[in-house]
Amino acid sequence: MKHLWYILPLLFILSCEDKKDTTPPEVTITSPSSGSTVNKIVTVTCLSTDNKGVEKVELWIDGVNSGLTDDSEPYSMEWNTTQYENKSYIITVRSYDTSGNEGDSDPITLIVENNRFGNTFGGSSSDVGESVQQTTDDGYIITGYTKSFGNGGYDFWLIKTDSNGNEEWNKTFGGSGGDYGVFVDQTQDGGYVITGGTGSFGNGEEVWLIKTNSQGNEEWNKTFGGSSRDYGYSLDQTQDGGYVITGHTHSFGNGESDVWLIKTDSQGNEEWNKTFGGSDQDSGFSVKQTTNGGYIIIGYTYSFGNGDSDVWLIKTDSQGNEEWSKTFGGSHNDYGYDGYQTQDGGYLVTGRTTNYQMGESDVLLIKTDSQGNEEWSKTFVDGSWSYSVDQTLDGGYVITGLKSPIGNEGYPPSGSDVWLIKTDSQGNEEWSKTFGGSSNDEGRSVDQTLDGGYIITGYTESFGNGGSDVWLIITDSQGNIK
Repeated sequence: MKHLWYILPLLFILSCEDKKDTTPPEVTITSPSSGSTVNKIVTVTCLSTDNKGVEKVELWIDGVNSGLTDDSEPYSMEWNTTQYENKSYIITVRSYDTSGNEGDSDPITLIVENNRFGNTFGGSSSDVGESVQQTTDDGYIITGYTKSFGNGGYDFWLIKTDSNGNEEWNKTFGGSGGDYGVFVDQTQDGGYVITGGTGSFGNGEEVWLIKTNSQGNEEWNKTFGGSSRDYGYSLDQTQDGGYVITGHTHSFGNGESDVWLIKTDSQGNEEWNKTFGGSDQDSGFSVKQTTNGGYIIIGYTYSFGNGDSDVWLIKTDSQGNEEWSKTFGGSHNDYGYDGYQTQDGGYLVTGRTTNYQMGESDVLLIKTDSQGNEEWSKTFVDGSWSYSVDQTLDGGYVITGLKSPIGNEGYPPSGSDVWLIKTDSQGNEEWSKTFGGSSNDEGRSVDQTLDGGYIITGYTESFGNGGSDVWLIITDSQGNIK
């Protein structure tokens, strides 16, 4: 027995090792509940128990460690879902105790619908956003049209939000007919001016121009047109405080419809108007005053060019007299929707083409020199087109429109998403983002914000209150929803 003294400590050690705790810690996710729809920042909370104490918990998403941890009670982790696609995710929490054991919670399912973002406006019927602009108070002004509210049919809709996209006020304008607001601009006095088409006032379907104060209260309105169908698509406040409008007219001009350019004074009284076109359909969708006091119009023409319809770029002097015009396109339909004078004195045009990509519809981006001669053009995937473009602070361009996952089959393409494309100064894509759900969603207007991000409006059938809703999307400089 005197030789067994050295065995006792070893037996004690072996005995302790045999009794080491190997029970995995239990962990339960307490919030959010399984099946919840989440967006933006989601706080995942849990309870974890173990008689040896819990060292930390981790959040796992679809079987992958998210890198989010917490090491003290109450256990919670903030998951930023804006970097994730809109779909369902399996969420688990893993718990570690001080003995080195680990245990997983029962999984839950969370549905990310980040693009909801709380910035939908509408009722149970059809509501569409057509134009958005950042305002001088860092908020946003949106115009479009609503069937959910107003006096009947569709009405002009003007919505003012704060910098986070929360509504401050809204106004409707219209009568018993169809009234469609298409473009809004903040005026030099802090108010707003809207154009579009009215079926409620005037001689028929006419161009409608409405001026409001800073609270959206109407100061005056004017109609322009004849006995047929006339429509305004775009306007710009001019250097003399007046306004210039473009659209199309069936009442005047040379053919079925002509591009129409109307110049008014500061009270909306017409000073002059001009028509441009041939025997077929021609329309203007965008107008801007140029640095020399003239105007640049972007639209389409069936009367001139190479094929069915071509992009049409028209430059006028300060009195609306044509200085030159250019067409761009091939044997199929090509349309210009938006553009402006670039920093180098040339012009940028965006729209869609069904010529360059085997007959499918593509986003089209064209850069010209100061005389409208093409310097380069770019197209972006089939089943898509763009409505709006803005030159960015870095000299590149940002485009919004729509993208369909199944190609261009009718209008709108089934399952279309809002598409945001950022290019460099030569039109080469730097990145793109899509936003949408299971139904049709479109971007109609984009504006770069003062912080380098982007603001988009259009409509969504995937989110909101019913039918289609006005959709406002606010992103950072990389196109991620804020």
